[in-house]
Amino acid sequence: MKILFAAHASHATAFALAPLAHAAKSQGHRVVMAGSQQTVPAITASGLPAFACTDRPLSEFILLERDGTPVAPADGDAGMIFNAGRFFGRYAATTLSALTELSEHFRPDLVVGGSLSFAAPLLAAALDVPYVRQTWDMYEIAPYFAGAEHELAPELAAAGLRGLPTPCMTLDVTLPSLATRHDDSPHQPLRFVPANIQTVFEPWMVQRSGRPRVCVTMGSRVQLVDTYDTSFKKLCDLITALAGLDVEILVAAPERVAAQVGPLIPVGHAGFIPLDIVAPSCDVVVHHAGGVSSLTALDAGTPQVMLPDAEIWERTTKQIEALGAGVSVPPGEAVIERAVAACRTVLEDNSFQTAAGKLRDEIRSMPHPFEQVAALELARRNHR
Repeated sequence: MKILFAAHASHATAFALAPLAHAAKSQGHRVVMAGSQQTVPAITASGLPAFACTDRPLSEFILLERDGTPVAPADGDAGMIFNAGRFFGRYAATTLSALTELSEHFRPDLVVGGSLSFAAPLLAAALDVPYVRQTWDMYEIAPYFAGAEHELAPELAAAGLRGLPTPCMTLDVTLPSLATRHDDSPHQPLRFVPANIQTVFEPWMVQRSGRPRVCVTMGSRVQLVDTYDTSFKKLCDLITALAGLDVEILVAAPERVAAQVGPLIPVGHAGFIPLDIVAPSCDVVVHHAGGVSSLTALDAGTPQVMLPDAEIWERTTKQIEALGAGVSVPPGEAVIERAVAACRTVLEDNSFQTAAGKLRDEIRSMPHPFEQVAALELARRNHR
């Protein structure tokens, strides 16, 4: 069977799909993963063949309309979600023609799309092949549908569709204790397996210095110049504030960013550090509420301090907090000071470690991607 995996314009979306793609490939299926040119290094570093649907950077889809004019600022949380759905729709509209051309040379028997990879259902419908959704993370998906369908109205009309096609199955990495249904498709659990671009192993990655160990990351998209968010400034401010604690600080960031923030660290390291390698040796992971970062910490059984920038992400981070595995720090005044206070609380209270360990065990009880390849095969056989 030929399977096309549709990632998006960020590394995390490729890493999230890579374990299932590898599992399918190892069982004899032919696999290609599509993403933007920005995503290609993550796909190929994961050992998978990559197809670049567009060379446009992620920031263009977020900041610009199709005609190149700036996107109007969102009005409140509902407006932010609607605009975000439109952003994912713009990416789908831009990449659909390239995916259609790819299918002339690599015609898939099944398309697997990530959480908000809206080109995947459109391509599958056009080719009359089954479409399976695999969630990237634990965040809600349905609130983004309205914005995506609004943006994709021309493409949906051309295909004779009244809305985005529902997948024949959703493979969901959300922990059962946090699970939410995204739509009416049959949902099956899928164990999250960390996947990262790896680097040369060094003993300090797993060997603690004797001080409490704090890992800080703003994800792989953080840049030296903030464009559509303030991740770099937040990262610098966090490191500076955490330096006041008697802790070892590990900063996982792209090399150019790590070179700039490294001098801010009194004890520790900065670099493109594989989070799955260092997280088990950390006492807390502080991050931007990235979906894959959060799951990687949970998989390691490590407590986390999460800094969500939007109410829709808070819905999930607050659930993790309610289960005792971390602290959700909402945006607003003195967010850095509140994040450092949350770190201090986690470091001083062993109950966070116990709760995180229980969620790690819950992840390990879910069906591994190797087991769920059979579900993909069944979806193909059952397609009408």
